[in-house]
Amino acid sequence: MAQPVTDARAAVPLPEPTPSPEYLGTVVLVFGAQPQSGTSGVALAMADVAAAAGLAVQLIDSADPARTGLAGVCHTEGPAVPGGPGGFLIRKGTRRVGSGSVRVLRLAAGARPPRLDQIPRPVDWALASAPFRAQLTVVDAGFDMWTAMSPESGMGPLLWSGLDTVVVRPVLVMKGSWPSASAAEVILHRYNVGVEKIGCAPVERVVVTGAQAWPEHVRASMGRWLDAQADNAIFLPHDAGVAVDGWTSEATPPEFAAPAAAVLRTLGPPFTEALPVPEPSRRSWRRSRSS
Repeated sequence: MAQPVTDARAAVPLPEPTPSPEYLGTVVLVFGAQPQSGTSGVALAMADVAAAAGLAVQLIDSADPARTGLAGVCHTEGPAVPGGPGGFLIRKGTRRVGSGSVRVLRLAAGARPPRLDQIPRPVDWALASAPFRAQLTVVDAGFDMWTAMSPESGMGPLLWSGLDTVVVRPVLVMKGSWPSASAAEVILHRYNVGVEKIGCAPVERVVVTGAQAWPEHVRASMGRWLDAQADNAIFLPHDAGVAVDGWTSEATPPEFAAPAAAVLRTLGPPFTEALPVPEPSRRSWRRSRSS
């Protein structure tokens, strides 16, 4: 019989060595309540809005190369470099965003799908990134978190959440539906075990995709963990073009910029300075010539 998740997570050691913050800056770990929650879009929107504001940004895609939603977001791609003991390579790319750019690191395609314990460790991504020095690193976890939190899973990209050498701010992404709320409650409950037992960074914010507000029946049915986050949730609207075409090298839709910036502002400097809250627009009334 499998051990309880509390025992399993307490037994998982953090990777050695741990990465230096000079190449990573603040790390935002984006993971989903369930598959197809929209983590790739949230991660990409945050990377784009920060790069457009002049910050040094890198985006790490931990997903299986055959299933990632970010395969087509780069304008140029370069060589692949070793990705640590798991045996997979890390491919570097660049995404242009206005006058800025995003450094993109993702798994290179291999002959087999990667297991969670083969995903490059945080230190492997940092070594692949050098000598680039980021102010913001956005990590798209890219795997089902229910599996990553299972006993003896190896944790995969969740290893980022336990680092104490860099500032890590996890973000949970979900849809504005009852099934997604149910899945989010379980994920938040399980994740909190890691917060209590091994010092994982607490979830910073919940982002809801494809919605502008909580549906009443979803809000009323929330459990303890999601309810504690619900009032501060940030909503990312549905975009018909993205729903059809997916994520490409085109910039993320303009209506995604404000929610993405709102998430980043919760992280404090340098994001509060680079992404100030826009002033409310004022409507000007012109006096008619006849008055």
